Amino acid sequence: KGPFNKASMVDRLLREQAGVSLDDASATLCYVGDSTNDGSLFCRAALSVGVQNVAPHLPALSALGQAPRFVVDAPGGHGFAQVVDALLSARAAATR
Repeated sequence: KGPFNKASMVDRLLREQAGVSLDDASATLCYVGDSTNDGSLFCRAALSVGVQNVAPHLPALSALGQAPRFVVDAPGGHGFAQVVDALLSARAAATR
């Protein structure tokens, strides 16, 4: 335990590996998660997406101001694949 959460660890990783802070990168960050421990990144990423199994945690995340901006209808890895498909489709449409 300690003052650690996913956002602080991503910030640390970005600073060490890319030389930028999470605040600097957040406008281009897409984060996908499924639980309350993802809240610290849901509220920092420009695009935050919960997979379907985040649904029971939405009231608690909302109360903390940490709910994802979007929720897909598939759970787990299938939900993650749904997000990736949507991102790739949007990128393909933008390059046409």
